[in-house]
Amino acid sequence: FMEQPAAAEVASVIIKAETKHLEAGKCFGHYEIIEQIGAGGMGEVYLAEDTRLERKTALKILPGAVAQDEDRMQRFVREAKSASGLNHPNIITIYEIGETDNTHFIAAEYIEGDTLRERLKGAPINLKSALEIAIQVASALDAAHRTGIVHRDIKPDNVMIRPDGLIKILDFGIAKLTEKLSETDLEAATEAQTRAGTIIGTAAYMSPEQARGQTVDARSDIFSFGVMLYEMLVGKRPFEGVNAVETIGSILNKEPVPLSRQTPDVPLEIERIINKTLRKDREERYQTAKDVLIDLKDVKQDLEFQNKLERTAAPEREEVKTQVSNATTSDSPQHTTSSAEYIVNSIRHHKRFAVLGLVPLLIASIALLFFFFNRFPVLTEKDTILLADFDNTTGDPIFDDTLKQALAVQLGQSPFLNIFSEDRVREALKFMGRPAEERVTRDVGREICQRQGLKAMLAGSIGSMGNHYVITVEAIDAQKGDTIAREQVEAESKERVLRALGQAATKLREQFGESLASIQKFDAPIEQATTSSLEAFKAYTLGVEQHHKGKYLEAIPLYKRATDLDPNFALAYARLAAVYVNSRQIGLAAEASQKAYDLRERVSERERLFIAANYYDDVTREVEKKIETLELWKRTYPLDFVPHNNLALQYNNLGQYEKAVEEAREAIGLNPNAAPAYSNLATAFVGLNRIDEAKEVIERALAQKIETTWMHRNLYLI
Repeated sequence: FMEQPAAAEVASVIIKAETKHLEAGKCFGHYEIIEQIGAGGMGEVYLAEDTRLERKTALKILPGAVAQDEDRMQRFVREAKSASGLNHPNIITIYEIGETDNTHFIAAEYIEGDTLRERLKGAPINLKSALEIAIQVASALDAAHRTGIVHRDIKPDNVMIRPDGLIKILDFGIAKLTEKLSETDLEAATEAQTRAGTIIGTAAYMSPEQARGQTVDARSDIFSFGVMLYEMLVGKRPFEGVNAVETIGSILNKEPVPLSRQTPDVPLEIERIINKTLRKDREERYQTAKDVLIDLKDVKQDLEFQNKLERTAAPEREEVKTQVSNATTSDSPQHTTSSAEYIVNSIRHHKRFAVLGLVPLLIASIALLFFFFNRFPVLTEKDTILLADFDNTTGDPIFDDTLKQALAVQLGQSPFLNIFSEDRVREALKFMGRPAEERVTRDVGREICQRQGLKAMLAGSIGSMGNHYVITVEAIDAQKGDTIAREQVEAESKERVLRALGQAATKLREQFGESLASIQKFDAPIEQATTSSLEAFKAYTLGVEQHHKGKYLEAIPLYKRATDLDPNFALAYARLAAVYVNSRQIGLAAEASQKAYDLRERVSERERLFIAANYYDDVTREVEKKIETLELWKRTYPLDFVPHNNLALQYNNLGQYEKAVEEAREAIGLNPNAAPAYSNLATAFVGLNRIDEAKEVIERALAQKIETTWMHRNLYLI
């Protein structure tokens, strides 16, 4: 199945059994043997010439001793039948299954090129090449798995790379039919499968269940694929040992060194994908190769888009501006021919009727350039936007509130945007004589905007078409009711909805007028910043609702469920730590804060600052580092009241009341309905013995129906 350069790795496992040796130059049926090129656990491989079709062929021969083993014989036949049914550009083509002189064989496509093992040579390969290889392998596995075939031995030795870059997966020699079998076929296949407890496959690439000799399915291939992708990017395998026993022990009991430590330049999304493929529990892995393939393609597309943005950033735009200017200045000392000047020159050199056709084109071109470089942004940094509830027509309650919360997280990482907070929404609803928990429909949202002087509202919807989902998000001018920006995306499955929503949010930020540099810097993918599990995000959303109501004990089990569903959900651990602090469970708060801190590289910049500040407070008790983090948070997100409020609390604890007053006032200015900020301001005035001012702050807050337990406590003390 492979040419000479790929034989070395396979030759080490040649079957030592008596077999009919095929000599070079001799014929085996209608195949003329050229040379032996390798051997594997299920047979020897020869390069041969098909004398009928005049093409090179790889012959896989089952050794005589193996042919006498009924179990191995049945596996050989199953390999041939299963592999011959696959028709995919990245899977080796089977030409013929036959028997000559009582010797069973498979005639297959002969692949010129190198194995991935030879390409690696103990060193990593570049990200672009690794992605191209991984996408082709995932595509092949998806095709095989959809027909019920599991490879069971995915490793670099079984991946061939042709000179033109096409990938071919070799050796379905231990493939196992997993479904779509008749009752008779199932019984026969079961008898032919590996005996209980027997381990088949190369140790370093085995899944945990395969290493234990348990029944395997497509998810075992996904684990092996993750090991191989890790090795491509790092240059060494994630699980290693001095022998097979130690290696298997590592697979079963140890976690790999995080990819970000081994190769910091690799995008975090790639690390997330690999981490998910390498979960010990197969229920927590990707469930299909199709999902892996989709994620890899998305990463590749994102990287290509990012590269395109870098090539077309400000310097290139400046060049266009200069060219347009030069086109209108004939005596410019350094003359550069612009697109506009090219059109003018064309007019001069063509017949008169061409002028009539090109002049409108010239005018349109100039108008387009003028619009592009002089357009006004939809929003400015001074504008605040309201998030309305999503219109969910799918009938699936999992999307209720979840998508709004996901959108808030995704947009919240932008320093440019100022989101009208949920507590301010509830307060606005109260003033309107509505229940604080009422859904914010488009009509209700527009009324809130008009009362609060907000410029725009974001409204979204989700609908389903079979297994596909269509998500629409649009920005609406609150005064006129006009749509000022709109994005519509599709998701191929329920599990892809969060990712699609995140992509729509990123595109909207550009439409709003945020700079490309800002978007690139503050745009962690939503499934990385939060979770890829919709169920986990739903639990998190319900926890946030209870958290905002001050029902901390009710929020705890919801946040814990979110972390149970996704143990890498850093933001859920961070919120859990916060409610533990608020409910005076300090030990549990420190534990949750530590977990969040360990996972902080997955989240957005804003959440990373939030997690770090809490970590220095709850775990290490490093006050100076906490203050430094909050100061950085202030500078990075000047529209966010939270760092000001938390600094006010910290300065109160330190007895630095003047600083606390300053920060608390800043917090109230940014969020006039932030109850903790009023509490911190009142506490600071009490600390300064400015009792009348403290009383005035508390009474003002209570008059606005903004209250906390600490306000009543301070008012009682006063």
